[in-house]
Amino acid sequence: EARHRRQQRADDDADFASLPPLILPPDKDQFFADARATLEADEFNTFPIQNVLPLVVCWVVGLLLKKYNRTSVLVFILAFTIGLSAMCMGYVGAMTAWRDFIKGGDLGFSSVCAAEP
Repeated sequence: EARHRRQQRADDDADFASLPPLILPPDKDQFFADARATLEADEFNTFPIQNVLPLVVCWVVGLLLKKYNRTSVLVFILAFTIGLSAMCMGYVGAMTAWRDFIKGGDLGFSSVCAAEP
């Protein structure tokens, strides 16, 4: 019986020896991807504002939620953000239309029949 258990244990160890390791070392593709991402961040200066600003905003919102202990703060922040975005988009659209009007450009209300092929 003991001999059979030793043989079974040896067979089990042999089965596990054929499995690949769970954590593989990085290969050349992984090094290339990491280096490329780092170089893009350096080249286009995308790291500071696009990666740090969302973390700071989440941290500030988390502090506000803990301080006031009300989830309605999140709704107010979201409503303010949507309202500000709508006002900014309206302002930019109005300024673009005004600039086109002053230059005598097409404001997008021309007749479909008057279009040239």
